[in-house]
Amino acid sequence: MSEKINIALCMNSKYVFPSLVCMISVLKNNPNPIVFFILYSDLSEKEISLMSDAIKKYNPSSILRPVKIDGDVFKKGPINGRAKEAYYRLLIPWFLPDDVSRCLYLDSDIIVNKSLLPYYNLSFNGKALVASEDIGEIIFFHKKQHSSLDIPSEFRYFNSGVLLFDLDFIRKNIDLKDIFSYIEKKHQHLKFLDQDVLNGIFYDKVRLISGSKYNYPEVLINPIVSNDGIRDAVFIHFFQKPWKYNYRGVNHGIWWKYGRDIFRKKYYFFCVNNFFYRKTLGLILLFIPISLLKKIGNLFK
Repeated sequence: MSEKINIALCMNSKYVFPSLVCMISVLKNNPNPIVFFILYSDLSEKEISLMSDAIKKYNPSSILRPVKIDGDVFKKGPINGRAKEAYYRLLIPWFLPDDVSRCLYLDSDIIVNKSLLPYYNLSFNGKALVASEDIGEIIFFHKKQHSSLDIPSEFRYFNSGVLLFDLDFIRKNIDLKDIFSYIEKKHQHLKFLDQDVLNGIFYDKVRLISGSKYNYPEVLINPIVSNDGIRDAVFIHFFQKPWKYNYRGVNHGIWWKYGRDIFRKKYYFFCVNNFFYRKTLGLILLFIPISLLKKIGNLFK
């Protein structure tokens, strides 16, 4: 039998749609039996059944395993406009079965575009996690977070959208109480929520690998930037949301390749509304003075 792969996602009702598209992208590119653990607090039975039935449709040997979380468990953690479920990935080592020793976590806005076995089978090299350096760290801003999060400056800040967990290592070496203590201590500094917590706890316990292949930042792609790298990416991270009408990127076709079969009405709705949004935006730009556009451009230099 093919090797089983354990994958965890965290979601609420608003993210069932993109989460299921993420899971379908996994199934279409990986014939292996997949166990999808979903950590949630407020999903309905209908939503869980929708995901379970879709998984069985694409791969009868794969299953959905819901893991219900107390919605108040992270009440001391700031939200900053995001969902509380972002913190649930911190619970994965302790809320998955003890016989699960390795698990891949994926954000719901990620598409798996190739076989993930080469990544899933990577050696941890004695570390707790495998992840990629965060694009913000590479460009400009996360170094400012190091001192406030008690991260020594020589360590790099990683992105929490794609994480490979060595669950046995974490269970043996990290106490869940330390996670909650860190959140309480650093409450005012958690600008990026769970990602800040993970970096604050695991900064010296992570193996960093290429983000261009294993956490490709689609946010950088637009009509005037080369798109070649996306072809080789295993994980494509859509920081812009291609299921929303105001998506301004050029890669919605990649995302909808996995979503339009099961969500055909949503696909047509997106196409129509995104078309008119782009046309309207283009007309507005025609009436903005060139001098103002230059001033806006200078802000990003």
